[in-house]
Amino acid sequence: MAQEESAVTEPPKPETALAGGASQAPWGAHLRILLVVVFAAALIQASLLLFVNLMAQYDRWDLPKGSLLETILSSCQIEQTARGGFENAQLICPTRLPGHAFPSVLRDAVIASEDRRFFSHGALDLRSTLRAAWHSLRGNRQGGSTLTQQLARSLVLKKEDSVERKILEAILAVRIAAILSREEILARYMNAVPHARNMTGFDNPARYYFGVGPQELNLSEAALLVGMLPEPNNRDPLKNPADAYHSALAVLHRMRHQEKITPEQAEESYG
Repeated sequence: MAQEESAVTEPPKPETALAGGASQAPWGAHLRILLVVVFAAALIQASLLLFVNLMAQYDRWDLPKGSLLETILSSCQIEQTARGGFENAQLICPTRLPGHAFPSVLRDAVIASEDRRFFSHGALDLRSTLRAAWHSLRGNRQGGSTLTQQLARSLVLKKEDSVERKILEAILAVRIAAILSREEILARYMNAVPHARNMTGFDNPARYYFGVGPQELNLSEAALLVGMLPEPNNRDPLKNPADAYHSALAVLHRMRHQEKITPEQAEESYG
């Protein structure tokens, strides 16, 4: 009888059951909170995208659209000047190269450094925008604009850092994305992005710094030219070689991290 009694399994004590339940409850609560946060973030993002897309349909802002926007997107820029108390605007159209004139090593460097999710998001990337805003609040300013937004800024908008300009930039980006494909946007960007010494795009800088066309750039040269963005004059290798070198290394690091180049290619270019 003693053996039979000892073999009987006693039910868990109330304290033990309560403790087990208490240990599982926080995980369930945390999961619910996480789901609510994710849902709220997705809802906010969708709402903002809808708002910007609706604003892009209105003519309230003095922004180009239609045939004028198509002309500007052909690598033309609007230069605004003020003379004699009058403001003037004129189109400046530099040499435009087709997309295939830019080698894959240069294209990959641009995307890795400036907009790694370029082919997977639309005109805007609110994830990057919100991340950049968060870092800016903490005193670490970072860019969050897509290549499409940068193209809009380079071709049309004034060089100023304001909320209004960011809104106009987003509206123009939506209009541009409705006209051009991803490949066309990338080609226009690589022709129109402001570079050092008042040069535009990558053709003139490639010839100026390396004496070759963009088609002949190697990995190290492409990384250096891309690394100069968005402060090309401050990272000019002829004036600030150390800054230019470290910026080029950062581009190579991003390309390696995103598997656009092999570790061996990155190691060879580091030298």
